[in-house]
Amino acid sequence: MKRSVSRDAIIQMPIHALKHSMKTRDLALEEVYDAYQDHIALCNPVINAYTQTSSQEMSPDVHEGPLSGIPVAIKDIFDVLGYETTAGSSFFRRMPKQDAFAVSLLRQQGCVVLGKTNTHEFAMGGTTINPHFGTTKNPWDLNRVAGGSSGGSAAAIAAGLSLIALGSDTAGSIRIPAAFCGVVGLKPTYGHIPCDGVVPLSWSLDHVGFLTRSVVDMKETWTAIFPDKSTVTKLPSVLRVGVVLDHLDTELEPAIEAAMVFVLDRMASWHVEMTQIAFPLWQDSLVAAFIISRVEAATYHQSWLEIHPDKYGKDVRMLLDVGRQFMGTDYVQSQRLRSAVITAYQRLFETVDFIITPTVSVLPPLINNPPDRSVLTQLTAPANLAGVPAISVPIWNDSSLPIGLQIMAPWGQESALLTFAQQIEDHISAPRLSSCCLT
Repeated sequence: MKRSVSRDAIIQMPIHALKHSMKTRDLALEEVYDAYQDHIALCNPVINAYTQTSSQEMSPDVHEGPLSGIPVAIKDIFDVLGYETTAGSSFFRRMPKQDAFAVSLLRQQGCVVLGKTNTHEFAMGGTTINPHFGTTKNPWDLNRVAGGSSGGSAAAIAAGLSLIALGSDTAGSIRIPAAFCGVVGLKPTYGHIPCDGVVPLSWSLDHVGFLTRSVVDMKETWTAIFPDKSTVTKLPSVLRVGVVLDHLDTELEPAIEAAMVFVLDRMASWHVEMTQIAFPLWQDSLVAAFIISRVEAATYHQSWLEIHPDKYGKDVRMLLDVGRQFMGTDYVQSQRLRSAVITAYQRLFETVDFIITPTVSVLPPLINNPPDRSVLTQLTAPANLAGVPAISVPIWNDSSLPIGLQIMAPWGQESALLTFAQQIEDHISAPRLSSCCLT
């Protein structure tokens, strides 16, 4: 159909603007859907964000809701009716009989599914360099990784191929690609969104969350899905912020450190009381999270490893083999440490309202020189072990590549977390959309 508004203009609209244009009938739902389908056809061959897309005309009976007609991309570890679930694997295939719980939440609000996005094989890595479906490229520099394991979802948002994307996060798999692709990634409190219909990596650590272009779009999404948990939050007159920076055991790349200094300098003029802190039991928690995730992954994959071990990618097979080597005592001690970590964070959040850190200590790595997984997850994994909500917000500063600022909040405080994140976005970090495929 002929559009009343150009494709690029539609693609660049935030959620609230698109909703308004459809409500006033300046745009038809079909125009929005067709614009995104055309943009996917143009851009996806360049960045490889989607592995499956819809070839059907948009159904006229889209569910009426607060996100009616808003396009959404789904990481291919979630079941979606009408799409095959592959988990980025060479052999795992299932045709679901119903949507995953998180997908149904989005459909109930009126979202339109555009397709399934690429993922690191079985969500077990931080780069989305996938030997079976190809590498997802970073829309800001096609020679660099998009992050992982929700790399396809993050790249889709950054390149304007969707407005909302579903992701999963076990050690940082939403926040890492959000940081690398310059978008917003939210990991809610552990268990807040059930993992029904999601191929598991680690039952104890898996979280379901969202990626959007801006914090404003994330708030629109969160409020629509969880209106009962989205009451307007008034932050304290003086915010207590714990800063994890000087106590890091890892060296930050200069651009990351400069961006953090920039943020802290700007925040110094606000009513913020900043304190340098350290992650509770940091190194021990990283070891515990690694053991838990590897053992649980090896348990889930046990029968397939016996039947066809050679069908896994080299990196994923290695991690699964590692998981098979740990003893039951290693796993139990790691779960016991997790309890100690949660207690330590409870005490820490009695003294601070939020914790801020860099999301990742490095800029997006080159595809031909990917880093060790531990480099990417060392600042994000603690939030998974503790189960606290965390968000990555892009900070551009003087870098041509995106940099992520991570904010953590107490359990169940997503509304306050989003309010604080929007304050940072409003004063420090305006959203950007990659122009790699805009005309």
